[in-house]
Amino acid sequence: MTIVTHYDVKSQTSVVILKHRSFNDLPKHLKTELKHKLLDFIVNPSTATLAANPFSLHLLHFNSTIQYYRRAARDPRDSVRKEEIKAHGGKAGVGEIDLRRLHLTLTSLDQDKVQLNFILGVISSLRVQHDRFYRLVKGIVDPDQRDWLYLRVEEEYARFENQITYFKTSIEDVATRAQRL
Repeated sequence: MTIVTHYDVKSQTSVVILKHRSFNDLPKHLKTELKHKLLDFIVNPSTATLAANPFSLHLLHFNSTIQYYRRAARDPRDSVRKEEIKAHGGKAGVGEIDLRRLHLTLTSLDQDKVQLNFILGVISSLRVQHDRFYRLVKGIVDPDQRDWLYLRVEEEYARFENQITYFKTSIEDVATRAQRL
């Protein structure tokens, strides 16, 4: 799911557009969880202060996305590990290596890497837009003078970048191990 926000300076309101795209890749329970989070965010009066920063809404989506990739990264790693165990089991083990499974795993890893690079680009762009929002719309040029919500959103964006980079590195490592087989 891509979340696009448009801030109207005159009315000081944000219009939030939810574009379902990568949302379809999420497992059902994460989709349901994300829908509930978004509904709570919009309906609950206690989150009204968060609405002052339209970028805070993106955090809900990226938390679910990171959960998905954390869980999804286990399958290829376990699959390659099984084939490595076969390869190190002697001559009979090398013949038992499932090349079809390795090829499919590598294809899946390549696709995941492309998606993670795209997500890193989106997060990077959001960070630039977040800074511009505070400089141009809110008129606060100095990052040290910005409110707690700005700092919290930036902290989360940094955490997302670090986790996605870690997953990407892990995928590259698993792909390298699979290619060695």
